[in-house]
Amino acid sequence: DSPQYKDENATQSKANDMLNSGMEISVFPLKDGFRVKKFYSKVCTFNLDEMSANETSFQEKCLSLEDLENDLRVKEMKKRSIASVPLTIGPNFKMAVKMYSLYRRATKESPQWLDARTNQPLTTETRWICADTGQILDPSSQIRTFHEYGPSKERVYFSRDEMKELKTFGNPSLTLMGFKPLSRLKPYQQIKPSQFIYPDEQRCNGSTVAFNALIQAMTQLEQFAVCRYIFRKVSAPRFVALVAQKEDVKLGNDPGMNMIFLPYADDIRKVEFKGQDQMERVDTDNPKHTDLIEKSKRIIDKLTVEELYQPSNPQLQRHYDALEALALEQVGGDDNDDDNEDDEKYMNNLEDDIMPNDEELMDAAKEEIEDFLKTIEEEFSDLGVMGVAAPPKKARKRKAAPKTGTKAKKRKLDANTDQLNWKELAENDELKSLKVKDLKVYLAENELSKSGKKADLIARIKGHLGV
Repeated sequence: DSPQYKDENATQSKANDMLNSGMEISVFPLKDGFRVKKFYSKVCTFNLDEMSANETSFQEKCLSLEDLENDLRVKEMKKRSIASVPLTIGPNFKMAVKMYSLYRRATKESPQWLDARTNQPLTTETRWICADTGQILDPSSQIRTFHEYGPSKERVYFSRDEMKELKTFGNPSLTLMGFKPLSRLKPYQQIKPSQFIYPDEQRCNGSTVAFNALIQAMTQLEQFAVCRYIFRKVSAPRFVALVAQKEDVKLGNDPGMNMIFLPYADDIRKVEFKGQDQMERVDTDNPKHTDLIEKSKRIIDKLTVEELYQPSNPQLQRHYDALEALALEQVGGDDNDDDNEDDEKYMNNLEDDIMPNDEELMDAAKEEIEDFLKTIEEEFSDLGVMGVAAPPKKARKRKAAPKTGTKAKKRKLDANTDQLNWKELAENDELKSLKVKDLKVYLAENELSKSGKKADLIARIKGHLGV
């Protein structure tokens, strides 16, 4: 009931501006004894004169968290189709299908340019100007494109319409080229995230029946379809594989087809390295080789995870943290702040979910790895194979800071233990050695605000401890 703010008058003024703009400010008390008249009576949109002195009626007028959940807009990916194209099976046989993207890279939204005086959105306009005369050129008639041809690099000029015609391979469509056994489709041939195909009954009646019949036939014969795919008029054609997927209620799989993008011959790279021809190939009839294969499988089984971990994007983390800081006015106002120093502090406090834990990996399959290396050393020593594991790389030590009177960085501490003496750390100015997430552990346990920069969190902890 007593949030932190820098200037009470500025906070009230901003709240009034929001109210005048048609925004409604509400408060959600989460525990008993919440005193609304202490702060929120000056910014919220309710009449305190109608409430009793002990504010008992205030609890009844406030919205519940269930009401907030129903009104809150959550950022989510809508299940919208990315395209609707005809699937051509034969000369006189077509059906309509929709395509859905299963995976799409999450990116930052494009910034919107605003006028500095009116705060209204701006539109961009591109003009081509001649470098010699300064005249504005017409792209349709006064601008041409050239490509160099032959050893003499002769310039061959093309107009805008000619370039557009060269890049056009046909209307957006899926054209069946043939079928192949599923065993011919290899995992390494999937060069980009697949898409899901579902019939579009609104565009063409009967597509659902024909599509389901095709799924049944491909599943029974264990075949996949090879198609020529054109996404847009200016897109280059691609070869794709359509793999049938039957409906499975238990697994939650919808009936449809997975469209896998196949590589061109130019996309496949043959890896060659020195001594490849002299290497001994695996012989399944050789007991030594089969024993080594079995021990390799044990290592893989030990290091296999049940579910693939999905880390968050550090770039998006920083972007949304900056937006949150701007929205909550938690950005420092000191013009002398060093941006590079702030970036370094942020990256040091950022938890990298992508970095693997080498020690845990070695501990999980330590015995299997040692047994595998021992077998190589004993059975394949004549091939010159090193059977001794390379020592783990030591952590790179940072260079000592120059003696300019600044203190060296202190050791990192772990807050996930009950043995820390927080008051002693605050008195010795060692709280800065902890990570932001560790400081928030103490703030959460003592019901303190967890917003703000690291310096704000440390100051809040010291104020709570009376240091």
